[in-house]
Amino acid sequence: MEKKLHKISHVDLVSARKEQLRAISNCELQGLGKRAGMDVFSWPNPHFDKLSTMINSFPYPVIWIGKHEQIRCTLTYYPETAKKIEAGLIYDTAEIGFKPEVLKQIKTLMATGSIESALMAKNQWSGEKMILLFSTEGEGANGDMEEFERLI
Repeated sequence: MEKKLHKISHVDLVSARKEQLRAISNCELQGLGKRAGMDVFSWPNPHFDKLSTMINSFPYPVIWIGKHEQIRCTLTYYPETAKKIEAGLIYDTAEIGFKPEVLKQIKTLMATGSIESALMAKNQWSGEKMILLFSTEGEGANGDMEEFERLI
């Protein structure tokens, strides 16, 4: 059996490296400026410990729009994070499946069922001293990011 060798050109290597760098940069916290007086950030595919650290480092209370599992896991494994969260708005389901001890930690938790509904719900809070954080993960992360940025 004869093996075929695939030659990789310089152009292919440069293109592959650019794609790697783009993928890495798409996993970082992104500042999106101010909207309705709030400082707005988005973060695709954050790791829970980094997410918790970032939330705790924000100088103001956080309105967090995120996926159910992201919010649940962060609050379960990093319960101190709940002190900085004014509201958790779950956009990927209309049901909340948190343990009672986790629910007791957070001031407000809502399952809205969509990004658009979560953004409408966030209008209950406003102010110069608030942070709006959007996080997402998984295969649909790029689409979620695009939808969020389009709607804000």
